[in-house]
Amino acid sequence: MRRLVVAVLLAALSVTAAASGATKSASACKPGVHTVGKTTYRVFCGPASATVRMGGKTQSFRNGSCLKVGITRVFTISIGTLTISKGKARYSYLGITVPSANHDGVYTRAIIAWAFGGTRYALYNVKLRLMGNRTRGTFSGRVVGKRGTVSGSFRCK
Repeated sequence: MRRLVVAVLLAALSVTAAASGATKSASACKPGVHTVGKTTYRVFCGPASATVRMGGKTQSFRNGSCLKVGITRVFTISIGTLTISKGKARYSYLGITVPSANHDGVYTRAIIAWAFGGTRYALYNVKLRLMGNRTRGTFSGRVVGKRGTVSGSFRCK
């Protein structure tokens, strides 16, 4: 389980590096890496949004970017503010990485992680569907260390 958490964090950091400078900035959003005290965080800006439904509650994420990277066609979406420092997540963030996503369809190797209300989450047994020329989609899976299933949706534009 520890390896899964490390893999998810590494994927989120790779998304951070890949998305640098590739987002459209909203007027109130200041993208990039920032530090306040001992907390370092990465802000993502743009039109992407998502929702996560878990345990009868819906969490919404706004101001993000989508990216289709390189020859291998990695699809990534980063929404909100990623707390990079150790410890409790101070901001809301959702990150999705889909390796070899060269077309619309169903993928089972997606990495999905998010932080909300000071807690970090990651999914396993993921089923993710990309649609609309990889501009939107849905996903479902199980949360690491918890019971029940999670579902959600995202949109790049």
